[in-house]
Amino acid sequence: MVSARILLYCKWGYYLQVTTEQQSISGVRTKDEHCVLEMKTTDFGKVVIKGDNANAFIAVNSEGALYTTTTECSSCIWNEIQHTDGYNYYQSDVYNQFYLGLKRKGFPKNGNKTALGQVGCAFLTESAP
Repeated sequence: MVSARILLYCKWGYYLQVTTEQQSISGVRTKDEHCVLEMKTTDFGKVVIKGDNANAFIAVNSEGALYTTTTECSSCIWNEIQHTDGYNYYQSDVYNQFYLGLKRKGFPKNGNKTALGQVGCAFLTESAP
């Protein structure tokens, strides 16, 4: 398995972060230590995303809500889709209709309202310092 420390930058202009206090997921305009994520491959095209500072994985439940968990499980696995628009999209491996996404104001977007090609679901990866 390959692992890398990265930053995920949403097309809305937010860095995805996992905070340590409540282990919550959100977007921020300026990068900080909570924005550093560890992305690890589990299989071809499949990754898990963990907040490096919070030590918590990003997961989605059956209702489409994003949450964090300290243990790696099937709901933490994301299919990494490299789209022709140059952005990466992260589709839940368990719940195929849900994508990782942020709303226009940086809050987590419910999976029921996500789709491939949406602005809030488009991410660029950047190497973490």
